[in-house]
Order: sequence, then C-alpha cells, then structure tokens
Amino acid sequence: MISSNNSWQLKSSLAYGVENYTNYDSNATVFALQVITASFSALFYLVVLALSALSICFKSLGKLLTSSQATFILFFIGAIMLTVNVFNTSTNESIMLCHRVISAFVVGIAFVLLGAIRFFTKPTSRPTLGEQQPSMGLIVIMITIPLNTVELMIMLGAQASKNETRHTLKDLWPLLLTDDVIFIVQKFIQAGVYFWLRNTRPRESSKENAQFYFKILAFFNFIQWVDTQVNVESDFHVNEARTVYGGWFNVLKALYTGLMIDFRLLCSLLFLEHSIQIQSETDHGGSEAAAVQNNERNRNTSMRMTSSDRQRRNAGFLIGFCCFLAPFFSAVQYVPKLHLPVYIRATANALNSICIITPGAVLLSKNTLSFNKRDKESMSVKIMVSLL
Repeated sequence: MISSNNSWQLKSSLAYGVENYTNYDSNATVFALQVITASFSALFYLVVLALSALSICFKSLGKLLTSSQATFILFFIGAIMLTVNVFNTSTNESIMLCHRVISAFVVGIAFVLLGAIRFFTKPTSRPTLGEQQPSMGLIVIMITIPLNTVELMIMLGAQASKNETRHTLKDLWPLLLTDDVIFIVQKFIQAGVYFWLRNTRPRESSKENAQFYFKILAFFNFIQWVDTQVNVESDFHVNEARTVYGGWFNVLKALYTGLMIDFRLLCSLLFLEHSIQIQSETDHGGSEAAAVQNNERNRNTSMRMTSSDRQRRNAGFLIGFCCFLAPFFSAVQYVPKLHLPVYIRATANALNSICIITPGAVLLSKNTLSFNKRDKESMSVKIMVSLL
C-alpha cells in the first residue's frame, strides 16, 4: 500500500516536471523564433538601404537593382520575411514594438529625408513628378492631419491613464510612448517630403536610385499596412485610453483604423506609381518631348502655376491644416480625465496666432490695397478676409 502510494507520487512528480520542462522549452522556442524573425526583418531593411547607398557609387549595381527580375526577387523575399515577422511577433509586444521603432526611424524618417535630398532636384523646364496627379498631394495631407490628430488623442489618453495600466504592461510604457511619437513624426515627415517631391525631378545621374528609393518606400508602407491589418486590435488592447474616453474610444478606434489603412495603402500605391513613372520615362527616352508637350497642354488647361507657386500653395495648405491644432487643444481641455495643463492651450493659441499673422503679413506686404480694374476686387482684401 505504501509502496504503491510512493510510486504514484513519484510518477506524478515526474509528469509534473516533464510538463514544466515542456512548457519552458516551448516558450523558449517561440521566443527564439520571434527574435530570429525580427532580426532578419530588420537585417533585410539594412541590406536594402546598404544596396541603395552602394548603387550611388556603382552605377552597374543601380541598374541591376532596377531590373524587373532582380527587384522582384529581392522584394518577394523581403515580403515573405516581414509578413512572417508581423504574424509571428504579434503575441510579443516588446519585440514587435522594438522592430517597429527601428524600422520606422531608419526607413520611414532617416532614409526618406536623405534619399529626397540626394536623388531629386528642382526642375527648370521638364515636367515634375506630381503633374500627372495634380490633386493627390492634397488627398495625402487630408488623410495625414486627421490621422495624426486621432493618434495624438489616443496617445494623450494613454498618458492620462498610465497609472491605471496593468502591472504587466508598465514595463512596456516607454516603448509604447516611443512607438507612438515615432510614427506620428514619421507620417508628418513622409507627407511633407512627398509634397516636396511632387515638385521635383530625379537627378540625371540618380534615376536608378530614385526609382529604387520609391520602391523601398512603397514596400515599407505596404508592410505597415499588413501590420495594421494584423495587430490593430492588439495595439488597442495594450492601450488603456478607453478608461479616459469611455464610449467615444470606439469612435476614435474606428477612425484610426480606417484612416491608417487608407494612408498606408495610398502611400504604397503612390510611391510605386512614381517608380513606374520614372522607369517608363527611362525606357522611352525618345518620347520625352511628347510627354513634355502633353504636360504643357495639361498645365494650360488647369492653372498656370510654376513649381515654386505649387510649393507655396502646398505649404499654405499645410499651415492652414496645422491651424486646427489650437481649436483641437481647446476642445480637449474639456475632457477632465486628460488632466491637460492650461499652458498647453495657451501655447497652441500663441503658435496658431503666429502661423496666421506671419504669413498674413508677408502676403499683405507683397500685395497692395489697390484693386485690378478688370477683376473689380482687391487681392489684399481677399487675404485679410481669409485670415479673419
């Protein structure tokens, strides 16, 4: 009787130990796979950026990268690696957030800025990149501003509810905050750079680099679109802003999800189309005169604006949309649980006044108060009414 009880206890202890070791091995294996896939995904971005940099020095490498077969193989392998990484790391918030922060900063901010400065220039007489899509710049900014506004509200709500965050997630709070800030800045920079690129042309010596540059940005935004499709629910599960906004959090969540999906997919398609546009112009160099003539016809049928005029117009749209930040902070002031200090509202109003008064003074200084007899109206009066 005693021996049978001892035998049963020994078997139970062995079974319990085997189960514990099995669970430990399983968790360690999953963690190792997540680290490996995230590391290889980050390494793919680094390899692509290194190839883009080397193609500046070696023109043969640039032509190889822009060939259809080499580009297809490269990005096909990358799409498999990064898609597997998105699905594999969706259950590990720390690895997922680290990979996001690194990729968004390296590709979405640093590479976007450096590539735009290095590969593009303002044209003198040739058509610009944005002339075939005259309204897409405005559409991008119309999506970017509301998207970043909603994301900023969610981040403020998470900040206000930081003390109510579960103990298991408090260690992730620095990563969560860094991730939100990096992606808000990244979307603003990407939209601003795209506005500038629409009024430029690829440098004659960097056409292959510019084409590959657009393909990398299209690929990056496509992967972010996949990430949004997979991890948006887990992102909101980690975020504790629901305790601040209550039922309105569902509205913010729906707006954020819809706008983010539209933004990433739109940017991916736009950058890919610009890459195809450069490739088409390179392959059909003889038809460049016809393209210039066609663009001249389109320019005459629409508004006769120079490249500098379009940049000023886009900057005006950007400043005008930024002026909505002051009423936004004034409205957020009435959400008690956010605990926003009064100086934030005062600072927003002061910056808003500067954004209105400074461009208004510049415009009024360049336009007299006299009116054109043909139009029977004064440009300065229209400017003052718009500013008011």
